[in-house]
Amino acid sequence: MVNKYATNNQSYDGAMARAVESITVDEVPVSEGSNVYNTHPAPVGGTRMALFELLSASLKEAALAHNCLIAIDELRDEHGIAAGDTGIPTLCRGGPGRPKQNRPG
Repeated sequence: MVNKYATNNQSYDGAMARAVESITVDEVPVSEGSNVYNTHPAPVGGTRMALFELLSASLKEAALAHNCLIAIDELRDEHGIAAGDTGIPTLCRGGPGRPKQNRPG
């Protein structure tokens, strides 16, 4: 999706945000036919690694990948990290002494 957006000169938008959320958070209905869901963190280690690799791609791809990584980090802060996900550093926290980054516009 990042490559398609970059090719079409599109910016990070609501559709991209919804796609990121759909792969980062699993929604499981409380009961069959229910409109109420339990949310659980989904494993996104492979996706994050692919996005980190795009940070060295074209400027447009790198910007989109950066925005996706920030969104994933924010969702993981809110919903937790899936069991077994790797310890890839986050862009939001980054590590000791590294300030939280804001998503570029």
